[in-house]
Amino acid sequence: MKDKVAIVGFGYVGKAMRNLFDNVIIYDITSEEFWASKDAVNKCDVGIVCVNTPESEDGSADLSQIYQIPFGFVNSFSMLRQTIFK
Repeated sequence: MKDKVAIVGFGYVGKAMRNLFDNVIIYDITSEEFWASKDAVNKCDVGIVCVNTPESEDGSADLSQIYQIPFGFVNSFSMLRQTIFK
């Protein structure tokens, strides 16, 4: 049985990550087309967070979109994948 993967955020990075896995559900608050339920996300074996982390005024990453994820993962493994522009 293949692991089920939840991808949170379906922008540039999320779409690229989607191509790496077969059994995927998508959760993205910016598109009504890609809303999986909290329960569906938490039933996945792996969670990958791919939300926008733009540069703040002081040069650090703005993590506000990560903090806006309305639930905590309870899957066995979660990771954060982001793109940083300089």
